[in-house]
Amino acid sequence: MKRTLSIILCLVMVLSLVAVSAYAAPKADEVGKVASGYTPEGTGIDSLDKITDPAGKYYLTKDITVSATFTTEFTGTFDGNGKKITTSVALFEKVNNATVKNFVVEGSVSLTAAGVTAGGSEDFYAAVAIIANGKSTFQNILSDVDITTTSSNTRIAAIAATSEADYDLVIDTCVNKGDISVLKYAGGIYGWTAKKGTGVVKNCANYGKITSTGGYIGGVINRMCGTDGALTVTDCANYGEVSSTGGAAAGILAYHDKSDLTITGCVNEGKINGAGGAAAGIVANPALGDAGKTLTIKNCVNKGEVFAKNQMGGIVGYSNTKVGTIVIEDCVNDGPITALGTDAYGSGIIGRAGHDDAGKNETSITIKNCVNNGAIKAGKDQVGGMMGYDCMKISTYEGCVNNGNIGLIEGAKDAHAGGFLGNHRAGTDVVTTFKNCVNNGDVVSQGNKSAGGIVANSNHHAIIIGCANYGDITSPAYNAGGLAGYLNGNNAPATVENNINAGKVTGGNAVSQLVAYINSNASVIKNNLAVGSAAAATDTAKVVILMGSSADLSANTVEGNYYVENDGTTYYTYTATESNAANIVEFAKRKENSVIVVSAAQLASGEVAYKLNDAIGKEVFKQTLGTDKTPAFEGKSVIKNADGTYANPSTTPDTPKPSTPTGDMTVVIFAIMVLTVGSAVVIGKKVSVR
Repeated sequence: MKRTLSIILCLVMVLSLVAVSAYAAPKADEVGKVASGYTPEGTGIDSLDKITDPAGKYYLTKDITVSATFTTEFTGTFDGNGKKITTSVALFEKVNNATVKNFVVEGSVSLTAAGVTAGGSEDFYAAVAIIANGKSTFQNILSDVDITTTSSNTRIAAIAATSEADYDLVIDTCVNKGDISVLKYAGGIYGWTAKKGTGVVKNCANYGKITSTGGYIGGVINRMCGTDGALTVTDCANYGEVSSTGGAAAGILAYHDKSDLTITGCVNEGKINGAGGAAAGIVANPALGDAGKTLTIKNCVNKGEVFAKNQMGGIVGYSNTKVGTIVIEDCVNDGPITALGTDAYGSGIIGRAGHDDAGKNETSITIKNCVNNGAIKAGKDQVGGMMGYDCMKISTYEGCVNNGNIGLIEGAKDAHAGGFLGNHRAGTDVVTTFKNCVNNGDVVSQGNKSAGGIVANSNHHAIIIGCANYGDITSPAYNAGGLAGYLNGNNAPATVENNINAGKVTGGNAVSQLVAYINSNASVIKNNLAVGSAAAATDTAKVVILMGSSADLSANTVEGNYYVENDGTTYYTYTATESNAANIVEFAKRKENSVIVVSAAQLASGEVAYKLNDAIGKEVFKQTLGTDKTPAFEGKSVIKNADGTYANPSTTPDTPKPSTPTGDMTVVIFAIMVLTVGSAVVIGKKVSVR
């Protein structure tokens, strides 16, 4: 049985607990206009040539046509007053501490020579302002200018192309509808800078098609960052196709480096093709490096298809972080994520995070309350619903849901596949925690790699608490586990408590409803519920509770786990080496109270839910008797009557049915915002009430 995303919610709860609304991008036909009765300030002009004081205030009195760029540095206010500007060139070469606002610009620009050089050897061009320095603001501008260049070093954007000195930019309610075609870098709204500064981009959208054959491109921003400062992107959207055959591509932001980055309330609906590198619906390469900065992404949604040559994700492609913090909360991927070749990591949320050896990083990542609904098909050795390859030192996955199927493209040979995480790289003191997560998708690995409902492969201390797997987990030639395929902690302990597996698990080596293979003698596997099934895919595969090689499996704590009878398990423990032959223990000779076999009738009666809660010491498992055939993390409480039977208290109401389990007694209540993509439902906020 698979638990589908629960959407039966009380409107009163939604309104009283949290107010959530879907982001609505500015409507293109309303941007650039001014309200009736609007009174502009300054001097009225009917041509840019009439600007006599570059520090003054000017407004347009009528629609105009521009054929020559205003080349004097502009430091004043230009108010388009809701008029239309037709152009074949950039309006301003350089603005500094200026305000530019309230107009529609239309036309086309075709560059056969280099643009304007700024801040080095790079060349730039834009429909509105090529260079934007200082404390400049762009507001309420619609650009419907097609821009193409055959110059190999020219970087393009619709509103502003670059900043060549320290800057404090605000770009507010600006829209690009024009198509942009470059040989290198481009952004729909803002272009590229590596200078120090602060940027705020809000309520902006791209509708145009953006293509490149040689560089990074973003639907809204290409790159707005330096070695210090901060970038904040709020309530922005991309609807156009973004495609780069020579670099990374993203719906919102292509690249960010060594400064704080915050992205909230952004949406991508365009097709993203990163044939030349990484790709993501929101941000492709937020490379925090070793600067100790923070990447925060909240309430973002990807609905578009994402393709990539290497790292790819619905929200983030790859964050190359050595020292820093990543937080991704309340984000949703609805689009399919597909590799273009056999060397790509992939996931619904973030393709890869961290730099090389996780133990040498000082990094942490939290992925909380995120949902993946898209099918994930990668081509390399790690793929997962939340992350493909995790190289962070401390990782926490909490309250997340995967509904998408996880697998590989044709031609991929070896790949770990997990409902939430494909692989976490080894390192000293590295810890990964999965708490209150649910996998509903089918997971298939390939070659000599593992598959797991929660995590495929973890090379250090792993903690799995209050999680559930309802998908079918398959590793044709290697390890398959309902919760984990391989916990190879180099003798680091694992903690696996209060979880559920209800999926069918099939593997070619070690197969288990819980953890297939473990190399630890200090792990705890306790109070879990296994009501699915396990089967060998090869003649040599072993269906086990635990399998290992170098570890003394008998030294692990295995107790209070409930298994449905005849699930397919044949060994309690099994070893892959003769030196640990004592670990070969048939299921019938298992340790007392380690695994308790129960019938379908016992599961349906409420007995198992009650006994699990009694052993845990708090109410974790619930069951609506007469309706639910097995315990779950939703439904009603179960009590024991004086006569030894079990019942639901008549005064106990149904708890709201969340899409995440409540392993720590937290009642999770969802407030939902519906972003219509077929029948897709997007979780916007989740509130915990104790």
